[in-house]
Amino acid sequence: MNCNLTINGREVVVEAGATVMTAAREFGVEIPNLCFLEAHEAFGSCALCVVEERQSGQLLISCTARAEDGMDICTDSASVRQARRTALELLLSEHVGDCEAPCRLACPAGFDIAALMELLAVDDLVGAAAMVEDGLPMAAILCGSCKAPCEAACRRAKLDRPISIRGSILRLLESERPPVAKVRDSSGKSVAIAGAGPVGLATAVHLSEKGHACTVYEATARPGGRLLDEADEAAVIAELQRIEKRGVTIVVDAAVGRPSWQELQSTFDAVVVTWGANPEIPSNAIDLENPEPGVFVGGEAVRPMRTLARTGTEARQLAAAVDGYLRGDVSRNRKRRFQSRIGRLDPAELESLKSSVSSETGEMKPVSISADAERCLQCGCFERRSCALRHYAEQYEVNVRRFRHEGRTKVQRRAQGAVVHEPGKCVRCSRCVRLSGMSQAMPGMTVIGRGYDIRIDTPFGEHIDDALEGVVNLCVENCPTGALVKRSVGKRQRRRK
Repeated sequence: MNCNLTINGREVVVEAGATVMTAAREFGVEIPNLCFLEAHEAFGSCALCVVEERQSGQLLISCTARAEDGMDICTDSASVRQARRTALELLLSEHVGDCEAPCRLACPAGFDIAALMELLAVDDLVGAAAMVEDGLPMAAILCGSCKAPCEAACRRAKLDRPISIRGSILRLLESERPPVAKVRDSSGKSVAIAGAGPVGLATAVHLSEKGHACTVYEATARPGGRLLDEADEAAVIAELQRIEKRGVTIVVDAAVGRPSWQELQSTFDAVVVTWGANPEIPSNAIDLENPEPGVFVGGEAVRPMRTLARTGTEARQLAAAVDGYLRGDVSRNRKRRFQSRIGRLDPAELESLKSSVSSETGEMKPVSISADAERCLQCGCFERRSCALRHYAEQYEVNVRRFRHEGRTKVQRRAQGAVVHEPGKCVRCSRCVRLSGMSQAMPGMTVIGRGYDIRIDTPFGEHIDDALEGVVNLCVENCPTGALVKRSVGKRQRRRK
């Protein structure tokens, strides 16, 4: 027996007894969710999969609501979006976790320091050097001139001493700097960049990595701009040579002003203006397209750079906007990423993080780059790039403070080998409970407590590895946040296992 209903104006037919979620998925309509698990009984705890039945005006939890004849379902109305936003804000009111580590938020270049520390901790110096080379153009100069606010923000300093982040990057580049990578396959698009200062050059590097052909025009005879004021000329020349080896063309003595923009636009697919402030150039946010189609403005053309290292963030955002324009992907021109922040940790919380990393005391003595990186508390989220909660928080523009209350759950991290469990990041979706129950893993994960005190954990304090024997990978893959993860294990952790 079949059931006829309408989803987003489209008539669909499904078997009687199917849920609205199943009906939508069968016809290619994806409904946001955090607790839905294919081929398992619906749980309905996240309330994110809410939809609207137009005739009655009711909001339904689509993973539990059964499809009925004559239903007129809308999956993205204003009331649906508001309900999803509220559901996310409620979940985040109890969420205890930093999306990004404080060191990255403090870094003027916005570099993913935690990811670098993960590579260094497993002694992957080549991979770490390649990450610096690709993610932080002219790193030797930018880091060398930086006052290292990342180290001032490092939580390890509260226990003994901070990780030597800047020093590690500079030592890494001295010993393991990779040869210039081959230019990626061409996108068939070309970009003209006016201004061979730090932002213009770094933007060219990022765009060339995307396969776009970049030509940088410099009004003077010496490219480098502010780099020449803050670094040795030989170092600047070395960086310029590496940039040119990436396929970037640098043209000097080429004053490109507003009158010639049209000429450049007739030759290039996009134009980027990064040199000093000009009254003829409208100041606008660097991730927004200029009123003239295909023209983007950033760097010193918008505002003076207070620190040289800050140019890394400016260039990355500007390149993302240009790349999005060239590929027709307007989602690239979006606001900053959503950030969940814990704030200050007490000594017990810091010790909980420390227990999962190196037991080194942090005494002031020479250590290898890898040994120092193993001391990193990794206080950002291991799943910061793929966390579904973060993704939906951005999509629905949540107000993380809306339901914030006094006090919070204590930060806990329990690690056994490569498996890490952080209960404060759990949204109680019960996916791991259902998966371990299906596989009859002993003792598995279970729901503990009632009402507001409910939590997902192992029974009787069992270690995660033991509790999820045989299904740990499956549970990790299906966790929608960073509550349950597997990570790379450093040398000292391997010895302690």
